[in-house]
Amino acid sequence: MKLTHALAAVLSAAALAACQQPAPGAPTETPATESADAVETAPAATPAPSLPCDIRAQRDWEAELGSNTPPSLTVNGTILLPRAGYSVSLLRDAGDTPDSTEPHLVLTVRPPSGPTAEVETPHAVRYFGPASAPYTTIHIMCDGTSLTDITVGR
Repeated sequence: MKLTHALAAVLSAAALAACQQPAPGAPTETPATESADAVETAPAATPAPSLPCDIRAQRDWEAELGSNTPPSLTVNGTILLPRAGYSVSLLRDAGDTPDSTEPHLVLTVRPPSGPTAEVETPHAVRYFGPASAPYTTIHIMCDGTSLTDITVGR
């Protein structure tokens, strides 16, 4: 029993010592540091490619020609924007020729008009319209800059 009391007293003293603040002006320990020669540096990270229209990321793009008469084109994708409340639209570029096999769709991104949650938010993008040629690739543009190219599925 004496051993139990002695052990309890030692543990209590150690716990109390660990909780006490050092006296002002007392020397403090600092962690050891390696010399500059011994420190390995990681290679600089490659910055993510810059996307137009404040888009943070994009994914899940697909384009499909419908076999109905007249033929139709459906394009779907998702873009990640810096917060909720944006409006997005995808329209055919008026400058494309009707017989082009690689049409351009123009993505318009409008920021919210009022305060919204400051959290990156996915926004669905969709286009449905007539297909005037057997398309092979769809070019998605935003602010005059290429966002992505999509191979058309049949």
